[in-house]
Amino acid sequence: MIRKTLLTIIALLTASAADAQIPEYTELKEALNEKSLPLVNLSVDIEDVSKAVYTDATMEIADPLRRTDGESTVTTFCCKVKYRGASSLRHDKKSFTVTLLNADGGGIS
Repeated sequence: MIRKTLLTIIALLTASAADAQIPEYTELKEALNEKSLPLVNLSVDIEDVSKAVYTDATMEIADPLRRTDGESTVTTFCCKVKYRGASSLRHDKKSFTVTLLNADGGGIS
């Protein structure tokens, strides 16, 4: 009886978590305050990303304490990304290699 009740509670909690809405980046950015961790948003056409070739992308960092450039809470960087890993590429959540670009379009070392 107790085990059946426990399994029912776990099933209900799991279902509730699955139905929960994941907030959009813009919503999270609007909710930033001085106790928030920085947010990093990587924008790329995911269909173009591969393991072999870098794809142009944009990275935006929203930091309420202005640690990125000292002036603004949101800083945008040009970058290039590609998939990294081997067996992990079979899963939905992929890992990326990100290379920041300087003003000339070359990689920052």
